[in-house]
Amino acid sequence: MTRVPVLFALLAFVSTAAAQRSLTLWVDPVRGDDARSGTSREQALRTVAEAWSRLPEQAASGARIYLTEGLHAGFTASRPHRGVSMEAAGDPGSAQIGPLDLSGSRDVVLRGLQVDALRCEGCESVVADRAALATGLGIEPSRLRMVIAGTGTASRTVQFTGTGSVNVSSPVPWLTVTGGSPLTLPGSVTVTANLTTPGVYNTSLIVGGPAIDGFLPVEVAVFTPGAMAQIFGDVPGGHPWVDYIYLLNRFAITVGCRAAPLNFCPGETVTQAQMAAFLIRAVAGEGFAYPIQPYFTDVPASNTLFSYIQKMRELNINPGCGNNQFCPNALVTRGQMAQYIIRALYGESFPYDNTPRFGDVPSSSALFPYVQKMYDLGITQGCTSGNYCPNDTVTREQMAAFLSRAFFRYGNLNSPVPTPPPPPPPPAPSSGPTLGGCPMFPADNIWNTAIDTLPVHARSTDWVNTIGASRTLKADFGSGLWNGGVIGIPYVIVPQGQAKVGITFEYDEDSDPGPYPIPPNPPIEGGGDRHILVLEQGVCKLWEVFAAQSNGNGTWSAGSGAVFNLNSNAPLRPSGWTSADAAGLPILHGLVRYDEVLGGEIKHAIRFTAPQTKREFVWPARHYASSLTGTQYPPMGARFRLKAGFDISTYAPRVQVILRAMKKYGIILADNGSAWYVNGAPDERWDNDELRQFARLVGSNFEAVDSSSLMIDVNSGAARQP
Repeated sequence: MTRVPVLFALLAFVSTAAAQRSLTLWVDPVRGDDARSGTSREQALRTVAEAWSRLPEQAASGARIYLTEGLHAGFTASRPHRGVSMEAAGDPGSAQIGPLDLSGSRDVVLRGLQVDALRCEGCESVVADRAALATGLGIEPSRLRMVIAGTGTASRTVQFTGTGSVNVSSPVPWLTVTGGSPLTLPGSVTVTANLTTPGVYNTSLIVGGPAIDGFLPVEVAVFTPGAMAQIFGDVPGGHPWVDYIYLLNRFAITVGCRAAPLNFCPGETVTQAQMAAFLIRAVAGEGFAYPIQPYFTDVPASNTLFSYIQKMRELNINPGCGNNQFCPNALVTRGQMAQYIIRALYGESFPYDNTPRFGDVPSSSALFPYVQKMYDLGITQGCTSGNYCPNDTVTREQMAAFLSRAFFRYGNLNSPVPTPPPPPPPPAPSSGPTLGGCPMFPADNIWNTAIDTLPVHARSTDWVNTIGASRTLKADFGSGLWNGGVIGIPYVIVPQGQAKVGITFEYDEDSDPGPYPIPPNPPIEGGGDRHILVLEQGVCKLWEVFAAQSNGNGTWSAGSGAVFNLNSNAPLRPSGWTSADAAGLPILHGLVRYDEVLGGEIKHAIRFTAPQTKREFVWPARHYASSLTGTQYPPMGARFRLKAGFDISTYAPRVQVILRAMKKYGIILADNGSAWYVNGAPDERWDNDELRQFARLVGSNFEAVDSSSLMIDVNSGAARQP
């Protein structure tokens, strides 16, 4: 692409605002001094080599080296690093650096630099963003998506720019490359996919040369038009744009508008913020770097779509609505849609037919080049005969059609679309955990989402060590009594319409007001927490109370209380609010229950406690309960999992069910307490001797995971499914 020269853009490269803030060093070749700290422009080092040497060997992806204006000496890295971004501190091209050899590093970003030469053998990802590379290689597109509709093959041309030659090959038999090997630059190859089984296939073309080696991500969707597209309840097989919507979901560009029931909302309009998410996912997937300093005053870093909006501005696809604002809630028009798509594909320089296609978009219009190009590419034929309707707002179904035609080359209006066969009956929805005839939140809630494929968190080792790497686990539930109380956190199920009783709270500013449907003589957790958990059937509401005390007259007093709608993912507790739990989470969802173990599978995360936590919470938690600020302390809501390689075969069958859940769904830090205490509900069927097998596990058998990529909305428990 001429808009953004890309050396290599890999699926493996992911950058988050938190990671990018992890470590920053400055280099000034004129006023710098290698004896300084390097942590600010005023304390800049003199050489990039010195900055590189100061990066810890285990630096998290996102460590940055800022290069001020001028000529910097090149160097050969003394040791590789996991993830480093080297960036011009000023305008693109203001910093120039000599030959670089960064071989062996995992993820490397060069942003805004002039680089004399680059060698990065063995690097998993090298991205050149607004950088000029003397030995550089440009690839268009930087992410290849292909569609096989029905049977046959799909082919796309990939353009390579630069000088010299490269070898382009495929690692899988169903993907072939023709057009020259080695390929003399500039040049092109034809990539052909040949698959027959429906599904989405992922691989990468191997691109190798004398100085660099890397990969071009390839995704191929195979489906029968109209026959596999019943994903969303409101998009039946007969919907005119069902295939486009299906492809957007299969290529992970959308997960729908709401989860319970799973809908796409095809007729709803699209906001500027939503459009940023759709388009950047189409261009770059979810693995992309973005500036952490906000461009717009109305889109702070806390905005859930911040990264996509930043990338839209960085790539100049959408420069905003003026006055340093993005207007994220404004609706997208058809004219703006044309601008965004064509800029994403070609930047601002592209050929187009000068003969006007639409009466309402004359050649004098600023939209004319973009709308003309959309027609030339077969992306649109207008809204009515002879008109484009540039001021009409875009619906979600129209957006799906535009993006599928533009980025997947499916349904191009210059060629016939295959006739779909009759649709099959809709598939049965996936089921999450249930209790008392109620869902324990929708199936796609973060509690019910598998985390076994997520990356290990950068702070995993610190957090495990803080909780206790050698401390043993304990099943804090069982049968019988301990000190006169049941072992575990009990709950009670009441019918719809259970009489409600008055209740007052010590922390009423963080509590949902009463009355609560607490039955006479409810089961209460022993010890100081004295939790009462009530599930009301029919309406499927969960009422939870902390530090409950009966007033003797039918009313209650408590520390705090919370009410959860089990049919919905949203909203979560207000940010900063507690619940009956220190983390602001529901308690019942994280308990191990005997009946689900007896059924052979636990389909949710499990609650646990730790002695020391950070003065911080992470989604989906909403509250912290600590004054400690060190990064070695885990925050409330941190997710851990039992390591995949841990052998559970020697444990009792019922314990194995719990351990499998710890591997797949993990455990959530929900309260301060003893180290690695895993919570469950009391039940006289538990075998306490079996549960003592937990003591054979220690903290080092677990690892923290980064679940931030699953978040769709910070105020919702709905999770992007991995």
